[in-house]
Amino acid sequence: MSSSWSELIRGPLRGARATLAAAVAASVERRPSLEPWLVRTGRSMARRSRFGGGLYWFVQESLITRLRRSGIRYRDVEIRGIPMQVDVTDPAGRYPFFYSKPYKKAVTDAIIMALKPGDVFLDVGAHIGHFSILGARLVGASGRVIAFEPHEGARAALLALAERNGVGAIIEVVAVALAEREADVTLHTADESTAYSTLEPERSPMRNVAAFRPATVVHADTLDHWLAARPGLAARVRCIKIDIEGGEGRALAGMAQTLRPLGMTVICETPIGSDADVALERAGYQRHRIERGRQPFGNFLYVRPGVIGL
Repeated sequence: MSSSWSELIRGPLRGARATLAAAVAASVERRPSLEPWLVRTGRSMARRSRFGGGLYWFVQESLITRLRRSGIRYRDVEIRGIPMQVDVTDPAGRYPFFYSKPYKKAVTDAIIMALKPGDVFLDVGAHIGHFSILGARLVGASGRVIAFEPHEGARAALLALAERNGVGAIIEVVAVALAEREADVTLHTADESTAYSTLEPERSPMRNVAAFRPATVVHADTLDHWLAARPGLAARVRCIKIDIEGGEGRALAGMAQTLRPLGMTVICETPIGSDADVALERAGYQRHRIERGRQPFGNFLYVRPGVIGL
């Protein structure tokens, strides 16, 4: 079949798929009791065929738009047996709810492996708090989660999600960007997602797909300085997750003291050979690939040799 005929066929098929997806989403919105059926059927379709999976995705897209308008966006899920309430209109909640798969599976598993009750978890670039909530469930009432998030809108969503999950007393939300020194800095944002907010738009992994603009001035501090005033917390830090859209090297330049204790686990999204990767190597950490493939960019687990068995 020629490419022109293929295009002639694809156009109507795409239109029919979009119309069907919108109709199904509208029905589910009108009758919420249909939602469990949609999820069961959609998961099965996604496993069986690409077409079925694509249709399920478009139904989700249409339903998510409707849920954002209505505000009825939260659902109960279990992630590795851990109960959480998630915002299904955000990717972090969408995958656990619609596919019964952890969002960023490798990061999820690394955090679960690293934390135990009573620990302190530092979520650097917490966004709306998916991993902060997970960490709070793991460290319990005797532990603490410190969520660093300079974006005002993301912080508001994080606080709301923490309250919904009953872990507001465990999570401290800090309106600070971590960097190599204390200063006021410019936070750049993109219309595509608050998750793309960054101090380093030219280094952001989303720089080729998002249009960044200076949005607001926020306060930056070093992690070492911030923790120095909180020695009780500093002594119990066991895991640090860093995902700040290209600013990871700057944040790590300000946490040399924090990284010294044995038994620390760092999960960092960064390219191999980056400033962040080199800084962790110089601090005595070894990089472990935790995501599939051999790509040079992704989430990596950094541990000191002999601290945990991998």
